[in-house]
Amino acid sequence: MKKRLAMSAGFASVGVLLGATFLMSDKQSSDLGSQLEDTPNSNAYLAEKCNNIQTPLNESTEIHEIYPNEQGDTYSSAYGPLANSLRGTSIPGYFALTDYGDLVVTPSLKSMIDYFLAALGEEPIETIIGRIEEYFTRHLEEPARSQAIGVLAEYILYKEALIDLKGIVAGNNLVAPSGHDYLTLFEYRRDARMNSLSADVYEAFFAEEDALDAYTAAVLQRKRDAREDSVGSGSLVDLEGLLPEQEQNLKQLDRDRKRIQAVKEAGATAQELHELRRRVYDEKTVQRFAEADQKQSAWDARFAEYRQKRELVLNTNGLSDSDKQLEIQALQASMFDVNERKRLATLDKMADREI
Repeated sequence: MKKRLAMSAGFASVGVLLGATFLMSDKQSSDLGSQLEDTPNSNAYLAEKCNNIQTPLNESTEIHEIYPNEQGDTYSSAYGPLANSLRGTSIPGYFALTDYGDLVVTPSLKSMIDYFLAALGEEPIETIIGRIEEYFTRHLEEPARSQAIGVLAEYILYKEALIDLKGIVAGNNLVAPSGHDYLTLFEYRRDARMNSLSADVYEAFFAEEDALDAYTAAVLQRKRDAREDSVGSGSLVDLEGLLPEQEQNLKQLDRDRKRIQAVKEAGATAQELHELRRRVYDEKTVQRFAEADQKQSAWDARFAEYRQKRELVLNTNGLSDSDKQLEIQALQASMFDVNERKRLATLDKMADREI
C-alpha cells in the first residue's frame, strides 16, 4: 500500500518497554484492562470491526489528504466536552484517502487515536471509543469510515495485548534497558504488535519504530558479547542493515563526512577533496563546499597575516602597552570589517594558547 508517512525528528521509543513505550501509564493500563473486561462482548465487537479494514492498494494509487483542523476547546460531541486534560489542545493528524474513497493507513491515524486515548482515566473506555468513532463519522464517508473504525478496533486489541505483556515483563523481572533484557523486551513487544495488527496497520504505526529499536537492541547485544569475550554479533555497519533506509543513509553520510574531514585535515588538495565529495554529494553541494573552502582559506591567510603584524607591534620597543593596544586596534580596523572584528578577541586568545 502506498502511504505518506509523517516522520518525526530523532529516534522514537528506544527506552525500556515499561512506562512510556506502552503509551499508557500504569493507571491507564489498569483502567483499560478493567473497563474492557466489564464491556459485554468487547472482543466479539472488536473482531467484527477489524474485518472492515481494506486490502492492500496498488502502488500507483493516487492519495489525497483531509485535514479536519479541530480544536479541543470548540470540539462538539454527543459525548459532551473533551476531558480537562485535552482542553486548549488541537486534535492532531489528517486522513489519507484514495480517489475511490478507501482509507490509507498512516501514522497520522495513530496520532488521532492516541489523542483521544490520552483521556483514559478521566473518561470510560466506551466513551473514548464512541468519541473516536464519532470523529471518524464526522469527517469520513464509506468505505473509509468503516475502515478507520476497523483500524481503531485492531489498535484497542493491541492495547489489551500490552496489558498482558506488562504482566509477563514484571513476572520475569525484565526491567534493565541493556543487552539481553532489552532484546527480549523488544521481541515481546514486536510480537504483540504483529500478532494484534494487520500488516498495513503494523507497517504504518510501528514498522519504523521497531526497526530503530531492533538496531538498538542488536548494538546493546553486541556490546554485551564483547564484554563477555564471546563471538561478536556483527559489526556496527552490518547491524545498520536493521535500520530503515533513511536512517541507514544518514549514518553512511555521517561516516562520509568524517572521512572527508579527516582527509582535508591531513592536507588533501582542493582537487582531491572535490573528487571525494562528488562520490557523496550532488554537484550543487560539491560547489558549495568548494566555495566555503575558498572563503575559509582566504580568511586563514588574512588572519595569519594579521597575527604576524600584531606580533611585530607587541614586540616593538619604546611603545607603551596602551600605545600597542591602539596600534593593534588600528591594524584590526584596516584588515577586518565590524562583524569580523567581534571574533578577533576570542581568536587571538585561542591562537595565543597554541603558541
